[in-house]
Amino acid sequence: MPVCKVADSAGDTMDLYVMESKPQFFVVPTLKQDWVENIPNYPLRNDDVMLCSYTKSGCHWVWEMGRLLLDGRTKVEGTEKESSMVEANTLMGNIEDAPAPRILNSHLFFDHLPKDVVK
Repeated sequence: MPVCKVADSAGDTMDLYVMESKPQFFVVPTLKQDWVENIPNYPLRNDDVMLCSYTKSGCHWVWEMGRLLLDGRTKVEGTEKESSMVEANTLMGNIEDAPAPRILNSHLFFDHLPKDVVK
């Protein structure tokens, strides 16, 4: 993946990778290219809960509340939101290791999510 500088409306830049298979799609350099490229083929489980949102829209809060409700407890220990982010899989652990039911989250656009989302 080639690295390029992407500027925001204020002119500030950030180094991002351009996905070769999706030239309109940028990812931070710490994400693994082969994983991000294959997210649409990732199989979801029947009992997975998927949260999809824009960044800074309250996803972390909703994820925390969802975990508490699914666990039936008032405190869930040892689980970081990033470990359940689909695009960050393999950075903070593996989402495969999460106990069922999993509550996964993502900031990806709809067409980059696992195809099983629409089952």
